[in-house]
Amino acid sequence: MFYFLNKHTILQLVLSVAMLVWAVSTIFTQMTLCPPDGYPFLYHSIYEFFVQHVAFSKVLAVVMMLLEMLFLQRFFTINKFADNQTMMPVLFFLLFVNVGGFLKVFSPINFTVLLTTFILLYNTRDDNEKPVKNRVFVSGIIIGVGSLIDSCALGLLLYLIFSLIANRFSSFKEVMILLAGILLCYIYVFTCFFLSDTLPALHESVRHLTFFGIIAQAKSLRILDWACMGFMLLSTIYIMGFLKIHYDSRLIVLRKRYMTTLLLWLVLLIMEFFTPVDFHSGLILPCVSVVLFGSMLSDVKKRFIFHDVIIVAMLALLCL
Repeated sequence: MFYFLNKHTILQLVLSVAMLVWAVSTIFTQMTLCPPDGYPFLYHSIYEFFVQHVAFSKVLAVVMMLLEMLFLQRFFTINKFADNQTMMPVLFFLLFVNVGGFLKVFSPINFTVLLTTFILLYNTRDDNEKPVKNRVFVSGIIIGVGSLIDSCALGLLLYLIFSLIANRFSSFKEVMILLAGILLCYIYVFTCFFLSDTLPALHESVRHLTFFGIIAQAKSLRILDWACMGFMLLSTIYIMGFLKIHYDSRLIVLRKRYMTTLLLWLVLLIMEFFTPVDFHSGLILPCVSVVLFGSMLSDVKKRFIFHDVIIVAMLALLCL
């Protein structure tokens, strides 16, 4: 099914528009705001503003969703993971967020997903392009700001370091530049609180941060939740292994880019366990990588029926 869809761009467009209408309808009719308890101080301010401007929060959620799917589509296209032009990343992204019900609650994790897709695209380079150190510095600043909304966004620092090493762009100096960008953000925040004589408020915000939401809720998870977690983990590992074998015969640069996507999945999976949100809501993080894997898989004819079954089973478990 997905292999067939990958060959018909017009059908992809029609289905994507239908999925987009579904997503926008969900946001405007069902979306609620996640309480700010346990999150950094910047989300507290955002939450207070959104409570007073509900319509704005819904419009912003739509804009963020559009940017996320466009960033993923652009990343997929630039890296040439498919032999032909395709819109499968957009289709898979809309399919996962709709079926998984990830649009029903607006939380700091939404900002982290947007930040992830932006960092992913922003640090993608053309084959002949030299590493640009100011990209690393700007990425550090962006991650620093993102961690003031959702502290788990700091995990993207690990992804960037891994990515630089895997693509042989890294040096000790570049890692220091990345850390300097994050540190600059924190110094600025500390200075603002210090000059306004509100350091106790900053201390209270940091002290009340919560982590490991999934671990804290482990006892209350249903058998179905454990089955979903296990199936998605094993299925994703299988898909990653299958795709690695598929890309082993391709250009070295493509293999490196695929390895970067694997590293992203690993980091996002770790971040899911650190986030304070519930198990189901946290699945949106590794699903960012699963969207890319599914799009790559739909371009491969070998075992396509078996792969369709795996993807459909994933979607079925997400909506239960």
